[in-house]
Amino acid sequence: MIVKAAFGDGVPNPPGGIGWRKGMSIPQEELLKLPGYNPATKQQDLAEAKRLMVEAGYPNGFSTKLSYGSYLTNPKPIAEVTASQVKAALNISITLVPLDRASNTQVERDNNYEMHTYGVTGESRSVTYDKLHSKGILNKRGPKDPELDALIEKFQAEFDAVEAQKLSQQIQRRVYDQAYHIGAFERAQYTVFQPWLYDMAHNNGAQTVIWWNPPIAWMDVDQMPQNRSNEERVTRNE
Repeated sequence: MIVKAAFGDGVPNPPGGIGWRKGMSIPQEELLKLPGYNPATKQQDLAEAKRLMVEAGYPNGFSTKLSYGSYLTNPKPIAEVTASQVKAALNISITLVPLDRASNTQVERDNNYEMHTYGVTGESRSVTYDKLHSKGILNKRGPKDPELDALIEKFQAEFDAVEAQKLSQQIQRRVYDQAYHIGAFERAQYTVFQPWLYDMAHNNGAQTVIWWNPPIAWMDVDQMPQNRSNEERVTRNE
């Protein structure tokens, strides 16, 4: 998926996490040893997937719909590559359903979909609760898992950063073990700043727009080229 949809520049995401986020997400070295992520066991994993399809009563595959927010950067390529791969591997025919912002918000709020591409939750405790806890406002169709609920409640209340990271990883392992969600990938993103601009907070969370925080970001006028540092331009930028 990374090769096809991220030009080879990205990392696999664990379910409910961001692959780039060290500490808060299952480490890449651990993730890439798991079935479904491990290149060395690809054929074995596909054979097991086909066996499970037969066991579930779908030896010839099935048809379904996969909706996604078309106004966002990542969901479209993820949905397209997913549809292509599962058709080839398991004869699952997917009809893609692009949604505008309002429709996507409604679908996610009501859980009104067959399959849906969500954005990653990362380390956001509130979004993790809303989507995965049995009492979460965005969780109307499951999971309803007491063990997962307990982990999320501990995560919500944990102030120690190291312990919070451990709980975040435990939540992702539980989601993976029970196949509540499937992790896809996170594309590499690059933002270029002028060398005289400092403390611009870059947004690593699958968005195309950087975070602009005027109280933090600042410019060193002495480093700016003379034709860029006149009073009118600096005042306007500030």
